[in-house]
Amino acid sequence: MKLTTRWEGTYSYDPIPELPSTFVDTAFVLNIRRGWFGKFSGEIRDSEPGIQEPASIKGWATLNRVRFTKTYPSFWISGEGGKLTRVPNLDPYVLHYDGRLDGDEGCQRIEGTWYIPPQHIQIGGQWFEMPQTTGTWIANSSAQNAK
Repeated sequence: MKLTTRWEGTYSYDPIPELPSTFVDTAFVLNIRRGWFGKFSGEIRDSEPGIQEPASIKGWATLNRVRFTKTYPSFWISGEGGKLTRVPNLDPYVLHYDGRLDGDEGCQRIEGTWYIPPQHIQIGGQWFEMPQTTGTWIANSSAQNAK
């Protein structure tokens, strides 16, 4: 299996009944550094309106499946109107991605799901229950790697 090094895609949110805000699809660029035995690491950069700091990834790929975790350096929340706010002094949450590779040897497309587990966090002395957040994602091998 050949997993290319650069991917371009979008991620979407499933509806979150506990939150009044709706989230828009967000484009991203994923750069992968391949390792041994299907393992890889790398970086994801979201486009507006996504988080404007790169996230690191660690994962593995086999035959037609890819799994990885995505971690931003900071903790972010979405406020009124979907405005993203960085919250200092909190550990960042970990997003879990699972996908299916399409395209024989070239692995031209990945489609899958992602989730953030529910969390109980304290911000400014007040406790909040963060619901599980889920969604879907699609990425295509960039034209540079689709030879």
